[in-house]
Formats: sequence, C-alpha cells, structure tokens
Amino acid sequence: MVVEGAPRAPWGVRTFFDPKFVALLSALVATLCVLAFFRYLVSPLPLLDLYAHLDGALDWQRGLDPYHVYLSHRPGEIGGGYVFPPFTLPLALALAHIPRQAAASLWTLAGVAALAWLLWDLAKPRTPTRLAAVTLLAVFFYPLLTNFALGQVGIVALLGAWIAGRLASKRAEVGAGLALGLASLFKLFPLLVGGSLILRGRWRALVWAIVVIGGATVVTWPFVATLWPEYVAGVLVGHLGATSPSPGNQSIAAAVVRTLTMNPFQKPLLVSPTLATVTSIVLPLALVAGVAVSVMGRPNDRLHDALLLACLPLVVPNAWQHYYVFSFPLLWMVVSAGFHRRDPWLLTAGAVAFIALSWIAGTVDDWYFALARAAPGWHGLYANASVLGGLLLVVAGVYLVRREAVTAGSASQRAA
Repeated sequence: MVVEGAPRAPWGVRTFFDPKFVALLSALVATLCVLAFFRYLVSPLPLLDLYAHLDGALDWQRGLDPYHVYLSHRPGEIGGGYVFPPFTLPLALALAHIPRQAAASLWTLAGVAALAWLLWDLAKPRTPTRLAAVTLLAVFFYPLLTNFALGQVGIVALLGAWIAGRLASKRAEVGAGLALGLASLFKLFPLLVGGSLILRGRWRALVWAIVVIGGATVVTWPFVATLWPEYVAGVLVGHLGATSPSPGNQSIAAAVVRTLTMNPFQKPLLVSPTLATVTSIVLPLALVAGVAVSVMGRPNDRLHDALLLACLPLVVPNAWQHYYVFSFPLLWMVVSAGFHRRDPWLLTAGAVAFIALSWIAGTVDDWYFALARAAPGWHGLYANASVLGGLLLVVAGVYLVRREAVTAGSASQRAA
C-alpha cells in the first residue's frame, strides 16, 4: 500500500532495485562473461598436465616407465609427469591415440559439462539471479581457470564428490559410492570426502567407493601390476612425505615449512625444522577434527559437504593453486548467504577469501620475488595468501553452520 504524500524514490532508483530489472541485468552480465569464458577456452591453452599424462601413457605402451619423469624430480620438487594410479593408464592410452587437438577438446568439454552441472545444482533454490551470480563467481575464480588451462581433472573430481553427497542425502548409498569412486579414480584424495558420509551414517557409500577403486585395480592388474610398488612408494608415499616449499604449494604444511625452515622462497619467522614437522601434521588434523565436530548433528548436508571439500587443499601436504577449486561450493554458499542474510561478516569473509584465492594467487608467477624484495617483513602474508584465504573461508563456513543452527532453534521455539 502506498501512503498518500509519502516521499517516493526517483524512477531510476526504483527501476534499478526492481527484482525483474536485477534479474535481467544479472543475466545480461553473466551472458557476456560466459561468452568471454568460452573465448578463453577455445584459445590455445597450455594443457601441460593433460599432455604429460598422455605422454606417460604412450611411454607405457612403448615398454618404458610412465612414472620416470615424475620420479626424476627430487621429493617435493615441482615437476610434471604421470601421477595418476596405474589403473588409469589404459584410459589415458586410449585418449592418447586420439589426435591431440581432439583429445584436448574432449577433455575440456568434460570439464565444461561438469562445471555446468555443478553450477546448476549450487544455484538452488534456483532463480535467474542466483544462477547468474554463481556463474559470474565461477568464471572469475582463478583456481577454476587454472584447472582448464592446465588440463587438470579437478572440476570433474569436484562434481563427482558433490554428486556423492547429494545422493547420500537421498539415502542412495550405492549411487553415492559409485560417484565418489569415479571422482577418486585419477586422484585418490577425494576419498577423504567419505568422512562426511560417515558422519551422516552413510558408511556404505564409502564402501562402494572403495569397491569401485578395487574393481578398477583388479580389472587392470594383469597389465599394470608391476607399476603398483613404484606408484605407492614413489608417487603416493613420496607425495605425502615431502612438502614442497614452493609458493605454488598452498597447503597448511607448505605454509608451515616456508615459515619455520630455511628456504629460497620466504624469509622464515623462526628456523625450527622439528617444530615445522610437528606443526605441519598437527594443524591439518586439528582443522579436520574441528570442522567435523562443528558439523556433527547439524541438518544442512550441502553446507557440511562444502566445508569438508574446502578443507581438502588445506590438509593435503602438496596442494597447488588449482586444488582450491574444491573450495568453490563453500565460497558460493558464504557469499550468497551473506547477501541473503545481509551479514557484513559473511560478505567480508567471502570477499577477502575470493581476493586471496583468485586475484592474489594469480599474481604469484609474475610478482612473487619482486614483492619479496620490496616488503620482506610482510611477504609471508603474500606467500601464504591462499592458505589464509582458505582458512578464513572455512571459519566463515563454520560460522554459517552455527548461525543456521541458532536460526533453526529460534524458529522451533516460536512454533512451540
């Protein structure tokens, strides 16, 4: 009802805040950004990681060691090479026999399809404005862009883990296990998401995921059996046991190593290798335990899964920038909840995390050592920007979990 004589906002202001106009403007901006994103995808991309695995599969066909290139690097040193489990070699070999441009196009299309499916699900409750907003956030998210640029498998793995959580919420444990198992075929660490399923009493889904991995191992065993000892000892254990201090490595363990040991990348606050070793183990475990306790018994499974996914790049010993694609669902939930609740803390945390994970991370290759010389005292914040941004995002997610619990409790009291 309009009160006669009440002041009215100018027509232009009223139009700008009209929901239909906001939806139309959001759709227009999102469309322009998506067109720019597709132009980026069809441009010549390096796809270094994809080609390294195709070359490794061809080496295996020739009777050579597919892991030789990776294992020729010192533990913790940056380098390419085949790092997928041996049971992926037949699939990689099939892809390697397709013309490179066609193989690259198929790989990229798989990533685009996975991203589209993920955004469609994350936009729930789905409205044109929310769909446009989550799309805008995605096309400017640096870890997502680097997944496409390098030919990484992170987006497909993220979708598989996310689908597993959604199916588990519907008590479809077999489907959830199959999705999680497929998500973990190329890199095994998404299996850690099984912890979320166990907390919800869906342990059978994790069993089915292990069955998928075991089945792939059994089927390919006659062809790759001799490679398993080398993979376990050299790639899997070597990856877990040696933390690279490179600024490209943005795990908690790497931040601790850069801060507490002598290294060529960051001036340490304190030189204590023993303290660094202990802290790099204790802090990731404490983070996972704290998040698990925070979400236990809470009703929002989507938020719980997003929180545990965001923990993955923080807790594995070697997490390059593209690993932070697993933080995207939580980033979206924090930002969208901040707008919906008009919560300045959530909005600030989401903005700072986005800047740290995207804008700052995107400058590391070109500005890293220049900033180290210009501001050595503050360089540690820059060197560990993604770690700090990821931790802030997790804290904001835990805060959101608690706020939802308080809101639900208040609603129950009013209903009573």
